Amino acid sequence: MKRTAFFYGIKIEKRYIQFQNVYFCYPNKKRPIMKNTVHAKLIITTQTAESKGLISIQITDFSTKQLLAHEKFERKYIWENSWGKYNGDSRALSDKQLKICENQAVLPPSQQELFLEFTKPIFRNASNYLIQF
Repeated sequence: MKRTAFFYGIKIEKRYIQFQNVYFCYPNKKRPIMKNTVHAKLIITTQTAESKGLISIQITDFSTKQLLAHEKFERKYIWENSWGKYNGDSRALSDKQLKICENQAVLPPSQQELFLEFTKPIFRNASNYLIQF
């Protein structure tokens, strides 16, 4: 068994979005008497850490040096964190966008933690493959 590839990367992406929403006021629930247009500028920052790897298993007959089986197990693990801030009226934003604005930036997992996360399913599949062989 040999680990033939391992990739680790962190990417930060910022999106600038402007929203405009029409807001109606229903004071006595009969009909709207006031129509306001509300505006907000939203900045969403997404931090992504990705790790992926490949384990190759080759089973060889010791006496004949003949390759009996060859199997590759590849996996990828993606960690993502999004947070945001807005300037303007919160009524212009959706509930999902407001929830993103409540999030905060956190440190990404270490390389070792990312490595462990993507290798768990690889080793589980590799050990099942070897047991069945």
